[in-house]
Amino acid sequence: MEKKKAVGFDLDGTLIKVVWPEAHKKWYEHFGVLNKGDKEAYSKWAFKEDWYEGVKIAMNDFYRGVDVGPKAINKTARSFFGALNLQKITELIKEKGLWDVLIKESLEMAKLVKEKGYEPIIISNQPEIVVDGVTYLINKNYEEIFTNYYGSLESEEPNKKRVWKRALKEWEVVLYLADTKKDIEIAREQGINAFLVPWAENKEKEGIGEERIISIDKLEEILK
Repeated sequence: MEKKKAVGFDLDGTLIKVVWPEAHKKWYEHFGVLNKGDKEAYSKWAFKEDWYEGVKIAMNDFYRGVDVGPKAINKTARSFFGALNLQKITELIKEKGLWDVLIKESLEMAKLVKEKGYEPIIISNQPEIVVDGVTYLINKNYEEIFTNYYGSLESEEPNKKRVWKRALKEWEVVLYLADTKKDIEIAREQGINAFLVPWAENKEKEGIGEERIISIDKLEEILK
């Protein structure tokens, strides 16, 4: 059976403003309090390259040194991180309003994708709970535009290549839009034509030619 053509969208920084760094730090603080009564107990691991080692230590302490297996450990850690991330999104919506959090320009691009006969899909390394919640917010408050989306499984260590593998089993992804060079590189490793959104941070635009910055006009030209 022939796969339907799709255009993929990253989530944080592309469809919604980035909030995960605050949730990342808060995760270590919460488990520091739960396990040690000290929110700084694991905070040194936040934002380090080997941050997942800190997660394993915190989870080992949480389960009192009893080995419950990697799936249970990952599911506990990722589910809690996802819930904190989604909570931060709702806090920002409450404080600043929905349209200061959702990025309307990207939703207009997704709408154009649908009008051109392609399926807009979300491909994100965020935990599924975050992708579920944000997709619901978009479909409820803008337009029911995303019916297919892929997040990182809570039972696995975060790995965007795994997310891509699941998506590509079902779709022929012809284009991917994201806000970081790393996301662009991972997409291109899968053989996908990938572009940076124009509101990406300047550091992400360094080394990316103007021809790799997407606009709604450029998107319409590509999807002709």
